Amino acid sequence: MYALYLLGPIFERIYGYARFSLIYVGSGILGSWLSMTMSNNIAAGASGAIFGIAGGMLVTGRLYPEVVPRRWKLMFGKGMVILIILNFAIGLGLSNLIDNWGHTGGLLGGILLALLIPPPLPYRRSRWALSRIPQQAVVIPAAIIAVAMFATADHYRATQMVTQLVAEG
Repeated sequence: MYALYLLGPIFERIYGYARFSLIYVGSGILGSWLSMTMSNNIAAGASGAIFGIAGGMLVTGRLYPEVVPRRWKLMFGKGMVILIILNFAIGLGLSNLIDNWGHTGGLLGGILLALLIPPPLPYRRSRWALSRIPQQAVVIPAAIIAVAMFATADHYRATQMVTQLVAEG
């Protein structure tokens, strides 16, 4: 969460809150999906989404360097690469505690989404990117989170009921 505290405001300032939210939530979803697909362990947390912000920062530093303030240039390039490698190394050393699949999925999600969702650039267009995203698009990730929380609560209630029936029976 400290990484989100440090990186989130920087990335959000460049992308705006709607685009930031789409990349953050989308990266978290892809990280969770890859974790569920590739790992048998139970995982929880926002680290996949935070790795998505790191991936998005790499793409931004490479494709849109003109939007990155000079004092942040290192963080959108070599500094971020070092941070990502260091975190993966720590994850490999603590593989029973850290979900590297979630981190990998989040990183890939952030890279892919930053390729599709550029920062707001009125003077630069791309044929393959979603260049016009209104601020109201922040409703999309908020709705996804709300539906996911609702589904999780419903699944939890069903699991509790089955557990209670098994214990009684």
